[in-house]
Amino acid sequence: TPAAPAVAASRIAVQITHQLGKASGGTFNLESDLDHFEIHVGASAGFTPDATTLKGKAPANSGMIQAGIPVVATVQVEETTARHVKVMAADITGKKSAASTAASASLTERQRRLTRSTN
Repeated sequence: TPAAPAVAASRIAVQITHQLGKASGGTFNLESDLDHFEIHVGASAGFTPDATTLKGKAPANSGMIQAGIPVVATVQVEETTARHVKVMAADITGKKSAASTAASASLTERQRRLTRSTN
């Protein structure tokens, strides 16, 4: 199971950064047959990832683990309320891990003011 991602949000997107570490701790220590991450976004921290919450996939592989290159991906999610993001690791055969714990992202107060002033 991967660790929760670091997340940042804007009005139109969520960006994740992941150090390819396990939920149990560490960085760049996921299994070497890793192929990609699925990025799931839900309205609450307890959401269950499924086809309706899948917002994108990001390359994540053994070369990135060996080189210490984090995953950085942006998915479009147009929303002004808090969003919760979970990642699932998929290996080269398509087998998926359990979902990470949720990381939350929301607009900053400055972003909220800008959004209100343009509407």
